[in-house]
Amino acid sequence: MDIHFESGLLSLNQDFASPEEGIRYAGELLQKSGACTPDYIEEMIRVYHEFGPVIVLDTGVAMPHARPEKGALKTAFSVVVTGTPLVFHHEEFDPVNV
Repeated sequence: MDIHFESGLLSLNQDFASPEEGIRYAGELLQKSGACTPDYIEEMIRVYHEFGPVIVLDTGVAMPHARPEKGALKTAFSVVVTGTPLVFHHEEFDPVNV
């Protein structure tokens, strides 16, 4: 397996008004790298609205995602670190900054 680092998929010290804004930004990094379509970004936001904070995996860490058939073009993930943490309304692991 060939694994390489794409610096365009890492963004530090970002601030967002809402979880949706952060999800969209992370998705746009994926789209710019050729990893997904705009539909995938919209599906990540829809999944968050439908299932809520289940995308928050651990203290401070969320992993928005969608089914690959919803617009994924290749395997990739973006990492966004916020300057000000976001509240996803997870009882145990809020607030989120990654």
